[in-house]
Amino acid sequence: MSQLSVATVSQLRTIQQLVRMGRYAYCGVADEDMPGILAKRATILAAEREAMWGVMMVDPEARPLTLPAAAANRAQLRALAMRHGPWLETGTGELIGGLQRLLPDALRPLMLSTYATETWLHAGLMRAGFALADTVIYYRLDLPPQDAPSAPNANAAHPAGLHLAQLGETQALAEMDAEIFDPLWHFGAAEIMEMQVRGRVMIATVEGALAGYSALLAGPRREAHLARLGVHPRWQRTGIGRQLLTEVVHYAQNEGFSAVALNTQASNLRSQTLYASLGFAPSGIEIPILTYQIN
Repeated sequence: MSQLSVATVSQLRTIQQLVRMGRYAYCGVADEDMPGILAKRATILAAEREAMWGVMMVDPEARPLTLPAAAANRAQLRALAMRHGPWLETGTGELIGGLQRLLPDALRPLMLSTYATETWLHAGLMRAGFALADTVIYYRLDLPPQDAPSAPNANAAHPAGLHLAQLGETQALAEMDAEIFDPLWHFGAAEIMEMQVRGRVMIATVEGALAGYSALLAGPRREAHLARLGVHPRWQRTGIGRQLLTEVVHYAQNEGFSAVALNTQASNLRSQTLYASLGFAPSGIEIPILTYQIN
């Protein structure tokens, strides 16, 4: 019978060996970030006769103040690894069962989510009780060179005023984000501030009130990544999303970016229609998002 325990920082080397040498291994975290995650007391180790055979590294995030009160705390599955042996069929279930029993009360309730791109990982998580929350679809728009004619403005009506976000508007943006997106996808003030520092956040206003926003980050190979595009429920279906997206595309072309990339949920048909109308096309990458709730 397996012994399950909460991992500590003193076991870091053992965990790194499991992740590097395991027959089945998923890792979405850098070595230098592992000690901080272990300190949160949500990583589970499994052993049999004192020999470690599996690890599930869970990273609880600081709860955004703007996350709805009824929503669970959130965490990401950062690593899952098992040694060669009989554990592929049952090991993930044992590890998630240990997390259910050993998770600190301060972190409950907890919504655990992960990108499940590998067949063995997807199958093991589903057997352990994870559910498919949605699928993230990636889109891309190749941009002509700077000296080529710009794409026509697809939103001549200009229903909203646009301005670059200031740091003093971060909290208000987080509050609006909570009204736009479900708790699983919500960005809090810390995430929005990071986008402001690293990239370009544009706000749409109507009669002085926040109506929507976009966030554009520089990616590799001179590609731009649209990290956020959201419109307040009151102003959806008024053309503001199209206005924000058109502005992003024009800015990226003028700055010499080669493409704009973004992703959206498969369930968000309205956004997919908007992206297609401005020339974005699926890149062929689709990633399932699996979730598991611990009460």
